[in-house]
Amino acid sequence: MFFLGTASGLPVQDRFSQTIVLELNGELHIIDPADAASSLLARARLDHRKIRSVVVSHMHADHHVGLIQVLKTAMHLGKQTSIQILFPSEGIEPLTTFLNACYLPIEWLGYPVDIHGITAEPHAVNEHLVFEAQLNKHLNPYRARAAGEPFSRAWRYQSYSFAITAKNRRFVYTGNLGKGLQEIAGLISEDSVLITEAAHLKVDDILAELETLQPCHTYLTHFHPSLRAAELQEAIVRRGLSERVTLAYDGLVCEFD
Repeated sequence: MFFLGTASGLPVQDRFSQTIVLELNGELHIIDPADAASSLLARARLDHRKIRSVVVSHMHADHHVGLIQVLKTAMHLGKQTSIQILFPSEGIEPLTTFLNACYLPIEWLGYPVDIHGITAEPHAVNEHLVFEAQLNKHLNPYRARAAGEPFSRAWRYQSYSFAITAKNRRFVYTGNLGKGLQEIAGLISEDSVLITEAAHLKVDDILAELETLQPCHTYLTHFHPSLRAAELQEAIVRRGLSERVTLAYDGLVCEFD
């Protein structure tokens, strides 16, 4: 697994906005391609032509805005094999409209692109990789705000967390949450690797919840600029979690059996 970018929607000098890549059987699976995703793939020497799937947790720009360039770069490099895109259904029409506006209709890319709206049913990319989505509460504040405005929107407030089964390994990815890890407690097991944000949640609350939920390992990422890695590490050590919690950084590569 490659943590190519680990910042929140506010990139900083030493962190690009979040982009994560899972490599499995020689294929690449991108989770939430942020603005620099295509360049970060190149920096990590990851071949765009090997991209098999892209998953987007919700429609905030820092979780998908790099997708267009990823598709374009793959085209220029001569990709021929297909890409599956798992996307919030409320964003599929705008995505295809924007591709057309960029002179990139899907038919011109030169390789098959299959866009699937995320549902409650598990989605198998292939026999080795399955995504199971669960709605979370990250976008609930927008629901309340929109209710008081004098116009309507087509928003469906779709923000997802995922349980990812990759061969015999289980990952849980939060994207963004609304209140805390308890929202996804049903996805977390003792053998799961948790990848969770540190942008909208209080780190002390995250660490306290980890003592209860006890995934086998946790990677904190999606860091807000106000967070200080040294202070976070001190809190992790103080709670006795240093063997079970890792602060991700741009360029971190993790290997799993």
